[in-house]
Amino acid sequence: MRLAFLLAVLVGVLSPAPAPPAQTWTELGPHSSGRVSGIAVSDLQHLWVASPGGGVWKSIDGGTHWSWAGNYGLGDFTALDLEFDRNEPNRLYLRTWNGLLVSTDGAAHWKQTLYGQGPNSDTSYYQPSFTCGAFPACPPYANVTEFEPRPFTQMVFSPRQSILLTALPCGGLQYSIDSGNSFRQLWPFPGAHPESNPDNCIISIAGDEATGKVYFASMGSGDSTHIYRSSAAWTASGAPPGMHWELVNQGIKGREPASSVVWGGSANRLMAVVTDWSVQPSHATAYLFNGATWTPKPFNNPRCIMSDARPLVWGGGNDFFVGGVTFGYTANAGDAWVCPELNQQYVDIRAIHADRKLRRVWIGADNSALESHFVISSYPWTPGSSLAPGTGSNGLGISSWQAYSVAAPPAGEKRDRIIVGTQDIAAACTDDDGAHWRLLNTDESQSVIWRKNGAGDVVYSYSTLGTLQRSTNASSAATCANVTFSSASPPDSLRESKAFVGPHTIAVHPVDGNRIYLVSARSIIYSTNGGAHWAKAPFSVTGRARAPSPTAIFVDESGVIYVGTLDGGAFICNDSSHLCDGSADSGKWEPWGLNMGSPRMIAAITESNAPPAARTFWMATSQGLYRKTGAGSWTPANTTPGYVYNDVVVDSSCHSRIYAAVGYLEPISRSRGGIDYSSNNGATWTSLTSGAPLHNVPVTQVILSPNNPGRVLASTYGRGAWEYEWGQVPPCGK
Repeated sequence: MRLAFLLAVLVGVLSPAPAPPAQTWTELGPHSSGRVSGIAVSDLQHLWVASPGGGVWKSIDGGTHWSWAGNYGLGDFTALDLEFDRNEPNRLYLRTWNGLLVSTDGAAHWKQTLYGQGPNSDTSYYQPSFTCGAFPACPPYANVTEFEPRPFTQMVFSPRQSILLTALPCGGLQYSIDSGNSFRQLWPFPGAHPESNPDNCIISIAGDEATGKVYFASMGSGDSTHIYRSSAAWTASGAPPGMHWELVNQGIKGREPASSVVWGGSANRLMAVVTDWSVQPSHATAYLFNGATWTPKPFNNPRCIMSDARPLVWGGGNDFFVGGVTFGYTANAGDAWVCPELNQQYVDIRAIHADRKLRRVWIGADNSALESHFVISSYPWTPGSSLAPGTGSNGLGISSWQAYSVAAPPAGEKRDRIIVGTQDIAAACTDDDGAHWRLLNTDESQSVIWRKNGAGDVVYSYSTLGTLQRSTNASSAATCANVTFSSASPPDSLRESKAFVGPHTIAVHPVDGNRIYLVSARSIIYSTNGGAHWAKAPFSVTGRARAPSPTAIFVDESGVIYVGTLDGGAFICNDSSHLCDGSADSGKWEPWGLNMGSPRMIAAITESNAPPAARTFWMATSQGLYRKTGAGSWTPANTTPGYVYNDVVVDSSCHSRIYAAVGYLEPISRSRGGIDYSSNNGATWTSLTSGAPLHNVPVTQVILSPNNPGRVLASTYGRGAWEYEWGQVPPCGK
């Protein structure tokens, strides 16, 4: 535990009593591989992979079977990258969202040597969101990428001397001159608030071992791609005194950030990949640097789709490998690119490991699609020439499903049927409490809402693309295989970019299941007839030239709408007819809470009971959990300080029993997770997850089963869905 947590316990903020009963959490799954974001290899049989939120997994048979690597000491499963030390082959490095860890026994044990820089050492500074917020000069402003922050490189000066360089989210550079035992901080662009300078939000790092110069690509954008080079050479002792950073982007035509940059093996030679949506169909261009100018090396291959290219690896000589939506390689420094057919390999390549000695290349992707696809493929490689056809692994044994949302049926319906919304693939359904899972015909679902609707039931699946699917037989269908969804999406002309990915970007009226509300960049999109027709209400706030972006929405039984925002607090609209759309007869959005000194993001809003009864309102935010009782003001709810709280739910059978989830705010923050509960309306709190693996995984949503309020269900970013059965819940109000 970190110092902030210990202090909280000492002052009685997080009460150790009453302790949870002896029941334990059950991992429902899907027990299948999600995203693979890092691959490390010691020989052809011994492989390790990192999965965001899923931790580290190991294979001893070349990838056929996988098992938990041990991971003792890994308190935060947000694993992003893995790499063996180039001088000490038994030394393994793991980059998480909030730090770096070292293992000398194959990931059985870890020691953290680099910690986060945010409100406590378990968390980092916030990244920019998908829309303008607190970062200055908007637009242009910091441009967040669609993947995890994992910049890491090694510069080797001799067989006994090297430097590790990495960059925590919007935290400048951190480097180590002692094999990762300790790190030093370096802000490329210091100032009063360097964490708000997008050029201190580093995407990728490269070290030129021939010249000693260090390069990095930042999230700064708008006018041009920002790639910087150190003005002087680094040595085994670290950064040279008096060094500054010079912009080196001559020849790059795009404005987007360089998503990847890598050294190319000789003085002043680097390769970068820059997203460019005007280039069809690759959506990106590779560039080769000669010390002065970047020369375009276009993919010119219809199978090379490289938007937001994730990994870029130099394989020695003129060999480079790149992963985007597909996978590509060049044996002539980009003069020609080959992108092999992926076949059974899943798309969105997140990790590449090229081993010249073993003459093999491994790639890792987003998902195994419940083991129907390969999540990892291995290609025999002739350096300087070509790749032979690959063989694949579906990740059998890995359990690292990235779930955004979880839903259970209304009271009286099938108890064991659960639906989870999932990253990079359709929603998944189980009929038998997680023993078996089946994919449904939805888009990538960030939110699944199951509502009673008259005599039947309706399920809405809201996707990260802004599309919506609707099911009217999710309970009545005999099995998950019979559950059907049809499109209920708003037209393309109404959809906007997103500010946040999360389960509360959609709300359904608690009494009328046909009334649907979606948040978008700066509007509320709504339907009053189950998605048959849609309208848009601009989200406009008096006195603000640019309204803050909505990130969460809640609708009460009277039709009053509450919206949480990015960097603007919460607002209320009492106009259920026009949704405060600015028309002649409409109401206005009014400030409702946390509008001054507001949190970076509000992720969830809920109430203790329906109007007109006196209510307690709750908000889960990047700065913790907040509570408002009656006509009182908003106050912190005395939960664990320094963590993001992204969900909150009230037990309908006991309005003073509250559950709050920790650890997930996409795309600005992730950390270890957990669920806290209170039986006395937030006077004291107890962890419901301490000691369980669930505590180390970002929890994306927590709900209570409508059939049984003693049954707690949670979705996690990296270990699927979980279930907790109280048996006998604690007395209400105590």
